[in-house]
Amino acid sequence: MIAGLFFNSGCHEKGCTDSKALNYNVTADVDDGTCITCQQSQSQLGYQVVDLVDNNTSSSHYNQIVARFYFDQQSVKYNNSLCGVESCDMNVKVKSLISQNMDLYYWIQTSGPLYFSRNGYVTLFSNQTIDVSDVFSNVQNTSCISIYYDQIFAQPNGSIYYFN
Repeated sequence: MIAGLFFNSGCHEKGCTDSKALNYNVTADVDDGTCITCQQSQSQLGYQVVDLVDNNTSSSHYNQIVARFYFDQQSVKYNNSLCGVESCDMNVKVKSLISQNMDLYYWIQTSGPLYFSRNGYVTLFSNQTIDVSDVFSNVQNTSCISIYYDQIFAQPNGSIYYFN
């Protein structure tokens, strides 16, 4: 029995023993400190709230704030280039501020060092909040330039249709 233990002690393979690591070595039984585990860090570049006013003179909500957009711009970084590349994500939510359902066609535009213009459509039920980030997913911001949030505009793109 002692001879068997002595014999096996010399047959170790070094490598990454962390099964959650990118370079996990299933045959390694001695960790050599080379494990690559992915960690993500996020930092907020900006946050802004923008109101949308119904500007249709024949609307029952004329000149009222009917919806509110929430913009949250995040820089996403990884601890290792094998885990991913740095990106800037734009998270956008829209909230109905009225007690009536609506079909909303909207237009969002910015100016400044990062310019974008987006049209979107959403059905909002009374006082509902919806994530519309997918409309903004193609905003090219590879160098993580913070948007000048005082230069974001939201307006209806046509009429807003209200229903019960």
